[in-house]
Amino acid sequence: MDLRGMRRKLAYAALFVLVPAVIGATIFEVAYRLYVSRTLQNRFWRAHLWIQNQQLARSETDIDQLFGLKVAAHPRGLFRTNANIDTAVIPVDPARTALNFSVKTNNIGLLSDRDYEFERDPASPEYRIVVLGESFTGTTTATYQWVDTLEDLLNDSAPLRAALGGKRIRTYNLGWVGGGFQTFWKEFDLSGRHFDPDLVLVNYVEIDFPRTDSTHMVDESKMVEHAAAHLRRIAGETREMIVTAMPLFAELAKPTLPLARTERLRIAMPELPIIDMRTVLPLPRSWAEAVSWYNIPQDAHFSDRGGELYARTLARLLAKRMAGLDIDFSKARTRYGHLVLRPATRTTRKVENSLSPIADRPDAVRRIYEHILSETQKGRWSKRRPYLWDILTRKGYDGIVQPLHERQYQALLKIPFGPAPTDVVHLNVSCTTSRIALSDPDCYTHLHMFYSDRAQ
Repeated sequence: MDLRGMRRKLAYAALFVLVPAVIGATIFEVAYRLYVSRTLQNRFWRAHLWIQNQQLARSETDIDQLFGLKVAAHPRGLFRTNANIDTAVIPVDPARTALNFSVKTNNIGLLSDRDYEFERDPASPEYRIVVLGESFTGTTTATYQWVDTLEDLLNDSAPLRAALGGKRIRTYNLGWVGGGFQTFWKEFDLSGRHFDPDLVLVNYVEIDFPRTDSTHMVDESKMVEHAAAHLRRIAGETREMIVTAMPLFAELAKPTLPLARTERLRIAMPELPIIDMRTVLPLPRSWAEAVSWYNIPQDAHFSDRGGELYARTLARLLAKRMAGLDIDFSKARTRYGHLVLRPATRTTRKVENSLSPIADRPDAVRRIYEHILSETQKGRWSKRRPYLWDILTRKGYDGIVQPLHERQYQALLKIPFGPAPTDVVHLNVSCTTSRIALSDPDCYTHLHMFYSDRAQ
């Protein structure tokens, strides 16, 4: 066979392999782009708009400048002081119900309805409990803090106070939204230590393990090592410490579901009491009862009812730890318990807040949703780099779920919902490249945004 003939055969062979490959890749790309577009539409339709009036951050943010807000902070606090943090969780589907929340930061800049003082008053002795945690502990999606309820419950027990020499019991809520074990140390170091606590309670959920100050961890062993290192750091500087694993909805609804990371943490830290709270909580008898503990479907955090039930169980646990007393707090009266614990009552109190002008306008919600969906779909459909390439080369990439282990760039984008200049929300967007736009395929949103009629 001559050289020319050999080359012709090789060319035919290459075409025989390459043409089907190109056709297959093209079909995959078109099909996958359709899949991504439809999946985003379905997810967004089932989702909720998360709208806030301001951020917790103690330093001035872009939102504060846009809204003309003045920020005050305490040098030993975690957040801005004396602020009302309003949140609305609004379902895109108008057939479902929106929830409004409004919580306060106090004089120190911590999430509580009551003021705190770092200095102890010798004339009024106290037993002090510092509570560390994240958004399940310092919540912005309830109408009051269960840590405040915990204080009321403990002080309501005359036998407990007598066993403590008549001391008043104070709880200090250092919960930090979005926190993880590294944040728990920061909470204690920046603020908690200055209360001179008698007891430190670290209250966490299983999803806290991957969180760091930067990217999320993916290696399970490193997650547990990371958690243990920061817990030991806190324990080394406290008189007494207890750790509680708070259940997420699936873990409470199915109490036999193992807390795998918690079990590994127990093995790594046998010296520290780590309590799976499902072993002491009054477990729900039905799926519907489990749902009532949480703001489902609007939010996966505890409802006001869930916070009440949790505080009562935790009070009993702490009374045993503090004084060796077994006290039943299940029937104790609290400030709001009668509004959320009785049959046929709301699981979270209904409140009005500064975001009601959007929460009460289905047309505004629809405009926001359609703008975000349209721009996001446009970017996913016109993506230049093939999906197949990114799926093969980027771990965990699917074009839909935000790859939290990759570097993130944050920005706020204006989304109009009406004709007035103030009819604008500012959408929080995260991108894995520095190109910031909803229409960029490497940008993601969890529909978290900010609104104020004072926007500049």
